[in-house]
Amino acid sequence: MLKYNIEVKVWSEKNLTKCAAAAQGDEAYL
Repeated sequence: MLKYNIEVKVWSEKNLTKCAAAAQGDEAYL
């Protein structure tokens, strides 16, 4: 279960990075 939580956290951070990049208009990270 701990491993699963870590994977979700990493995925969420990557997703937030994509959202932040999109908000800045940086299409290289989409």
